[in-house]
Amino acid sequence: NSKRAVFTALFFCLLKKLIRKYLTDMEISKVHTAKKMGDFRKREDHEKYKINFEFLENISPETKKDRIGRVYYIVVNNIIKKIGGSASKDGIKSTIKFYTEFGRANSNRFALHYLIRKELDNNNKVEVWMTTSPKAPGKISGLYSIDDGLVAAYMEMEEKCKSEYKKSENKFPDWNFKENNKKTPKEEMQKYADHIKEYSDSYDEDDDENENEDED
Repeated sequence: NSKRAVFTALFFCLLKKLIRKYLTDMEISKVHTAKKMGDFRKREDHEKYKINFEFLENISPETKKDRIGRVYYIVVNNIIKKIGGSASKDGIKSTIKFYTEFGRANSNRFALHYLIRKELDNNNKVEVWMTTSPKAPGKISGLYSIDDGLVAAYMEMEEKCKSEYKKSENKFPDWNFKENNKKTPKEEMQKYADHIKEYSDSYDEDDDENENEDED
């Protein structure tokens, strides 16, 4: 009986490891270059926006607003759900704001706002992690000349991260809908359609607070 108990325990331990390896998507702990920025929280004080973000106390104001190119990960219970890239001039703080206060954001970021809220409603932990690369000497083209300067190639970094994830998992993260050739969830798309209609109806009263930027 004791041998059988030991065998059973070893069997289930091995089974758990196999399930974790082959049936669970990549955990953020496997990303050696990433640093946690903070956590999404529920928001109950706004009619439109349902989430906000709380940076870790050790994240400095300089890090929040550093203009360096970045790859960010939206992580649910340690599982990577979204990989995106950004070079917004106000840093990772600005990038995250496009999810918490979506304004005229595209349908993908709008949908993720509500998908994140769903996870929070289910008592799941939703975090943002970030990878950056040092700026390197490069050529910067203007209207009339090409000058030397420091550049941060975030698009190349983002492509590398997504490619390495795909090679490991044989797919992209669940919330990278475009890369997975999947449609944005229907419920969130309906909310987006209603949002666009509301924005269109109040166009003349709107401001430019949340202009879109070139990021995924």
